[in-house]
Amino acid sequence: MIKGIISLITTFGVSDKSDIITVLNAVGDAPFYFMPFIIGYAAAKRFKIKEIFSIMIAGILMYSTFLSPAEGITGYQFGPISIPAYNYKGSIFPVILSVWIFSIVFHFIDKHMPKNLRIVFSGAFSFLITAPLFLGFAAPLGNWAAIGMTSTFSWLFANTGPLAGALFCGIIPFTIIFGIKGWSAIELQNLATLGHDFMLPNFFYSNLTVSGAVLAYALKMKPGEQKSAAVSTGLVCILGITEPALYGIALPEKKPLYAAMAGGAIAGAAAILLGVVTYSFSMPGITSIATYMDEGNNFLKLLVVMVIAWISGFAISFVLNKKQQ
Repeated sequence: MIKGIISLITTFGVSDKSDIITVLNAVGDAPFYFMPFIIGYAAAKRFKIKEIFSIMIAGILMYSTFLSPAEGITGYQFGPISIPAYNYKGSIFPVILSVWIFSIVFHFIDKHMPKNLRIVFSGAFSFLITAPLFLGFAAPLGNWAAIGMTSTFSWLFANTGPLAGALFCGIIPFTIIFGIKGWSAIELQNLATLGHDFMLPNFFYSNLTVSGAVLAYALKMKPGEQKSAAVSTGLVCILGITEPALYGIALPEKKPLYAAMAGGAIAGAAAILLGVVTYSFSMPGITSIATYMDEGNNFLKLLVVMVIAWISGFAISFVLNKKQQ
């Protein structure tokens, strides 16, 4: 949302070189610049190690020696292990793999270490063993995996065109219901390598189709608690929050869900045909529209797809759902 506000402010004439924008950029960019720390903290919970260890791992990856090596330095030799000097800022997969490797070694050492020595030596020995491993292998592998995934999805969207957009946008409500996540890694990688992203906008379109589908369902309902819930949750979808509508209305009633998925497929295909992209990572709701502004007509194309998305979801749901007598 902050990145969206920045785009909106600069659109209305505030210089992107002004102190105000500089400060706001620091607020908006910091979580993504230091993403390894955030992801590492979450990974520590998953792999059952102390969060301080994962923060240290992220700090090693972000250490200035590797982040900004001296001119002409491309890597370092740690015995037989070659450690490349990569810039891991904003990355996700490298820190996850690094924390995973550390956790395996740490649990083994901690299990066999005498209890009175664990607090001093378990972590130290684990870092001595794993730091060269995750710097030399795991983190670079994660970096290559991220680039490979981005390239694969870029190829799919470039070569299968509207079909890829239709399939991806169409299944988004389904993935949200079942808690399938992880797309942000690809979206962030796209923004880092391409300067724009074509996947995140699909979540915006999907939110609009869910809104239209649930509000159309509300029109067919008798006045009452269910109708009120459909109206309120349908409107909230426009802000980017679809879970109440999906779990409370679309999934139990089925037809609004089918309508939202069909509408999403239409919108996703249209977006690929028009070539809509976003230039910043933001919550996929109405507050993010400023992140689609550029010197061309990308923003106008977004508005067209927004209309297509909402109307498609609304129209299909209106046809599928019967009016309550």
